[in-house]
Amino acid sequence: MKRQGSILPGKSRVYRQWDSHMDKILSRVLLDQIVQRNKGDGDWKTQAYQAVVDQLRTDLAINVTRDNVKNRLRAWKKRYE
Repeated sequence: MKRQGSILPGKSRVYRQWDSHMDKILSRVLLDQIVQRNKGDGDWKTQAYQAVVDQLRTDLAINVTRDNVKNRLRAWKKRYE
């Protein structure tokens, strides 16, 4: 199943909509990145973000960027802190 972002009426910006399957992939890859020591002091290294992007592109065939991943993690922090 191919997922794309949605465009809100009156806006030209594409917003990425995350679902539970994408979140599971994100969390699984980030746990693996911790083991590989790609989490620095308080933030993730570039390699960790890229690993998530690569895995989402491979598993779901979606166009996602590192900024999409960073924004999702920011949303998680707001929601769960």
